[in-house]
Amino acid sequence: MTANAFEKGNYEILEFEAEFSKRYLEIDFEAELGENWNSSEKEITLIIHNMNWNPKKIKVNGKRKRISSVENTLTIPVQWNPKKELKVKITLQ
Repeated sequence: MTANAFEKGNYEILEFEAEFSKRYLEIDFEAELGENWNSSEKEITLIIHNMNWNPKKIKVNGKRKRISSVENTLTIPVQWNPKKELKVKITLQ
């Protein structure tokens, strides 16, 4: 840990935002990087619980993924470079 990391620009704030409608669930990943922070690619496992349906399709940054829910849980592995926004869209119908 660095003392006064925020003031020195040695920080990374990861933000996740979800939007849900009758047709889809969309999750956006964004990051705020300090000017002195050297960010690296991250491996993230997105887990969505209480899914009582199999999604029609799943796209990660526009690329289709073939993933099914298991025991009402959807597990989506993603690679994310925080210097770019990442979008996961799950079509329900």
